[in-house]
Amino acid sequence: MCTLLFTTSVVLAGDFNQLDDNSVIEWTGFVQLVQQATRGQNILDRIFVSGPMYESVRIITPVLHTDHKAVVACAEHLQTTGKVTIKKTYRQVMPAQHALFLLYISTLDFDINHDSSTDTQSVIDCFYEIALLLLNAFYPERTITVTSRDPAYVTAGIKAKLHRKNRLMHAGRVEEAEALAVCIGKDITSRNKTRLCHIDSKISAKDMWVAYRQLTGRKQHVSVVDGITAESLNQHYAAISTDTSYQPPPCKHTSTPSITKVVSE
Repeated sequence: MCTLLFTTSVVLAGDFNQLDDNSVIEWTGFVQLVQQATRGQNILDRIFVSGPMYESVRIITPVLHTDHKAVVACAEHLQTTGKVTIKKTYRQVMPAQHALFLLYISTLDFDINHDSSTDTQSVIDCFYEIALLLLNAFYPERTITVTSRDPAYVTAGIKAKLHRKNRLMHAGRVEEAEALAVCIGKDITSRNKTRLCHIDSKISAKDMWVAYRQLTGRKQHVSVVDGITAESLNQHYAAISTDTSYQPPPCKHTSTPSITKVVSE
């Protein structure tokens, strides 16, 4: 067995397919940096380095149509911004709640004795107080977490229904989950129909096209990787493609001189 000694930094990167990591490490002494799957459940795209030179290695979904994921290795640790979570309130509306509400209000007596001493404002305040008590009793407020990665049409109520559909699927109640999925589709359709109504195409055509692309799923802009810009890529490839100690080779003695003598008058 021979040992390879490298005085400079060496990187082996690419699609190694069925090549075993242990074989490369045994012959070169390099370290394999990629620890996440890059194609399906397999780690096919790998990076071997002769020494420590990268602070972070990320696996991202590429812009191109390929089943391989992209591997981004950075010399500096990237300060990535995670998703933003927001807690929103909503009122769950179920058929069972409607039935209990209708059963309860059927026993109430809303007839108010008309008294000349009672003003209209007091009667209205009393009605609103009773209505709010009934609303909070039969349709209480709930909280759910909505993230910045959720689509724009996903409201707190829709996300709650999505969570309930997943619980029904895990419990094996497929028919109930499918019926709830139909309701979720109708809610999303109704939500999307109202989005373009609030945008005036004559005043802001750009906003209209942005909303249209969000609804249709078409993306105009490519995915952006945190910490990587066109300028940083240009500097990186310019640095690895430039030889600071380069000297042009001398001309051969048999070559034609670059200065051509022109016969004057």
